[in-house]
Amino acid sequence: MKEAKIQQGRFSFARLIIGVVSVFVSVGLVRSIIGHWQKRTIVTDRQEAYRLEQARNQELTRKLEEATSSAFVEKQAREKLGLVKPGDTIVLLDTSQNPELNDQINTDDGIPNWKKWWKLFF
Repeated sequence: MKEAKIQQGRFSFARLIIGVVSVFVSVGLVRSIIGHWQKRTIVTDRQEAYRLEQARNQELTRKLEEATSSAFVEKQAREKLGLVKPGDTIVLLDTSQNPELNDQINTDDGIPNWKKWWKLFF
């Protein structure tokens, strides 16, 4: 009988150990699943940010190509520096003698440019 009680004690002790180990493994597994789920959302967010940066990069690359084109350089030289091509006719208006004309040219009152030109010539 003593042997039966000893074996029964060992059996319940083994069950207790297995139960405790199972609880620890289960808790670790649940924590691992939660961590994986959180990391998955981080990866999704980073992928979306990467897509946005790729689109921005493509737009900037397109603008760079446009800015280095000869047509863009010529347009900027004409508009900002006042340069002209050989054979172009330059038209300058003397507004110092006609103050009314000077007021019409310098005001920006919301009138479209074509109406301003119409008033200027007609």
